[in-house]
Amino acid sequence: MRRSDKYRFYVILAALVVLQFSVRGRLGGALAHTLVGYLSSWSKAVFFAENLFVNGCLFFAGTWCRNLAVALASGKLKGGLLGWELLVWSPIQSLTTAVAGVLVLWLFGRHLAIRLSDA
Repeated sequence: MRRSDKYRFYVILAALVVLQFSVRGRLGGALAHTLVGYLSSWSKAVFFAENLFVNGCLFFAGTWCRNLAVALASGKLKGGLLGWELLVWSPIQSLTTAVAGVLVLWLFGRHLAIRLSDA
């Protein structure tokens, strides 16, 4: 047994404890973002995503679905609180996100567009 192996177990154990309390709480938000990212990329391929209204609807639906996934994954909201979150607060947040997203696309749409002819 090498001298450096003596404390390796304790260092790994301490690192795992730190990771347990720092990363575990964020895994539900990461799962929600992964699901919404996959579904939004799929839906942009199906729908005509050049339309501002369609993009606004995608922003709205994506934010609402993310809030749904986070609320269900966290397990903190039960019964009436879950309904209140999904029927009141999530639509308000989704609407403001959609408005901000549409404004950004409207103001900077030309700069954000992919130009294949310039390559």
